[in-house]
Amino acid sequence: MKNQLVKGDICLSTTKTAISNAIKLATGSSVSHAFLYLGDGKIAESIGDGVVVRPLAAARAEYSLILGFRHPRMTPALADKVIRYAAEREGLRYDMRGVVGAKLPGLGDDPNSWYCSELVAAAFQAAGLPLAPTRHISPDDLKQLGIKGVLKPLGPVNV
Repeated sequence: MKNQLVKGDICLSTTKTAISNAIKLATGSSVSHAFLYLGDGKIAESIGDGVVVRPLAAARAEYSLILGFRHPRMTPALADKVIRYAAEREGLRYDMRGVVGAKLPGLGDDPNSWYCSELVAAAFQAAGLPLAPTRHISPDDLKQLGIKGVLKPLGPVNV
């Protein structure tokens, strides 16, 4: 399989929904969502229902584009830390205030709620591979890390 994902890979995606289009318009990006590949065909992501673990194939059916990225210093042990951190947050609520706060600092921080790219950044931070100075990062910020060479772009993901 071309561009096969491995545990700890970051995926950025988009859909044709109104909310996805609004996020892309606000950020000037081609992506509107971020999630982590856990291995064994499963992902962790924060969506309207909060943090969920579900099959990648189900997510793929919803997304019109998925781009994969890999941290160049990722090891199996670090990947285990990344995915454990994200999976342990399953069931926590979606962080709508944080989405706005990512671009407007000072709105407060709730450690028990997560938006998509915030979950990704915090999981990498917990594993000792910080992607940004804070966990407040957008999907486009993650895409820019691929352009800058901080993350290795894998290209479109085939499921």
